[in-house]
Amino acid sequence: AIEINPRLAEAYYNRGLAYRLKGEYDKAIADYTKAIEINPKYAEAYNNRGLAYYLKKEYDKAWEDVYKAQGLGFKVHPEFLNDLRNASGRQR
Repeated sequence: AIEINPRLAEAYYNRGLAYRLKGEYDKAIADYTKAIEINPKYAEAYNNRGLAYYLKKEYDKAWEDVYKAQGLGFKVHPEFLNDLRNASGRQR
């Protein structure tokens, strides 16, 4: 899909999901970032990039993406928020 339409944000998002599931967090972050560059209002991409940052223990970056996803109207999963709070040692 990326070869056919390199401006398709969903293609980068989906590849990012695959990379994250394989534990390739840097590649996932790069693809989520590309999806966001194409569509700056792509709340799910912010959410999932935040999750990848969380998995890398980069909690400040994870919080930034959580805030952005929420600001765009995305309902961040409560369990993820709780895990991020516990891991980062902060409430928000």
